Amino acid sequence: MRESTGRDANITNAINGAFDFLSDVEQEPTVLDRIPDGSTIAFREINIQDHAFRFAASRRPPLEEWRASISGYSYRVGAPAIRRQLLDQRSQLHAQVAMLRTFAASGATADGALDGLEQMVRDAIADGIARPDQAIVTSGGSA
Repeated sequence: MRESTGRDANITNAINGAFDFLSDVEQEPTVLDRIPDGSTIAFREINIQDHAFRFAASRRPPLEEWRASISGYSYRVGAPAIRRQLLDQRSQLHAQVAMLRTFAASGATADGALDGLEQMVRDAIADGIARPDQAIVTSGGSA
């Protein structure tokens, strides 16, 4: 058996990211509306308080700028609720996450665009979107 290398891990992560993206598109086809035809795509997933946010960055030549947006979201049972300050507490979880999906960032590189989007999401949660006192009690899910 061959030993895994850092390159193998990167390839595995890229393949997993592509399958997660396809699953996100299946759940929410409008994700493709934000990605021009012929684009190169990069993926990232971050986890914050048992909430997984999946990002996709794209660039279509000859443009040099990468654009990143949230492509998918899932959570574990018992994860703190996520709430946008502009929505009242009775809003549905899907509407709350849809607000986060409007976040977008751009950069000279895929990592730059993804880093900017990650910081936006982390800042939004730190600014009060996450309410640890309100746990999600449904059986896991995605939006």
